[in-house]
Amino acid sequence: MNPDLTPLTTAIDRVVSALHKGAWDYAATVAIIITLLVLIKYTHETFLLRKAAQRQNEISVMPMLGILIRPSERDIVRLHSVGSAPVFNLSIDRRQYEKGELYVQYDDTVMTGGQMIELQFYFQEGSSTTGLAGDALYEWINTGKLPSPLDIIVRCRGINSADYTSTFRCRPEAGKLKITFEGVLESSSRGQREI
Repeated sequence: MNPDLTPLTTAIDRVVSALHKGAWDYAATVAIIITLLVLIKYTHETFLLRKAAQRQNEISVMPMLGILIRPSERDIVRLHSVGSAPVFNLSIDRRQYEKGELYVQYDDTVMTGGQMIELQFYFQEGSSTTGLAGDALYEWINTGKLPSPLDIIVRCRGINSADYTSTFRCRPEAGKLKITFEGVLESSSRGQREI
């Protein structure tokens, strides 16, 4: 036999043997395809479960904050760490207006779960500073000295080293200052996302 034709005859033998497969060969092929589909579905479900567990873990270590008013003589405004995770590097943005600047003073930049700290609002106009308790804050917003709604931006870092920005909105409603939570934005090495 010609040595140049050996690869060609080998290829023809393979094609002929492939055409002569039995029923068991086809059943095995179908079983392999079904196994492959089940494996793909299992891998997808496992991926979804891992993502859900990761998200649940992220939420468990995320700082959760709330601003509330306890009725008293002065209407004290407090920041409450409502989650179980600690809060680090706490800061509240100063707000610049045409007539002056609104800022908030507080005692700590670190909070534990369940801790509350008093927020003291001040408006600085030139060299004059006015303290604003909850009732005065309501009056200033209600009379237009401060914008309605007034957004309070609270920034902090979680135990997972991600930075969080929470927005609270103050507005006069039914003769009282109403404070609502508007949302939180997370910033980490993976980018920003709204929670």
